[in-house]
Amino acid sequence: MIDYSAIAPYGVYFCHSLYAVAADLESYAVLLQRWQAVQNRISRETPAPDVITCRTLASLPQLFGWMVPFVTPTTRAILYKGREHIEEFVETVTGWDFNVVLMPSDTDRSGVLLTLTNLSRNQ
Repeated sequence: MIDYSAIAPYGVYFCHSLYAVAADLESYAVLLQRWQAVQNRISRETPAPDVITCRTLASLPQLFGWMVPFVTPTTRAILYKGREHIEEFVETVTGWDFNVVLMPSDTDRSGVLLTLTNLSRNQ
């Protein structure tokens, strides 16, 4: 444990004792290390998906950023987008490479289904 004796006399000015705060910080550090270990294990053990799907959740650039860690050359993404799909599509063209097939939605005339393959960031 870290020696806080030099600043301990000033601890009375805080609502928590300095030792309690230090103990909390050490506990948080341990939890963070454990969480990172779990994330590393999951990323190593989880196979890449064949298909990624989502309904209108976020803009295309944001969705692409979330998807790219899981995409392989054989992964296909099927995304439903609403009436702003053209504007979002224009935003993504400058930062991403991908192949896309657009199909009109059966349930909403202003929406489309985007089927994406070969998603990657522009170099």
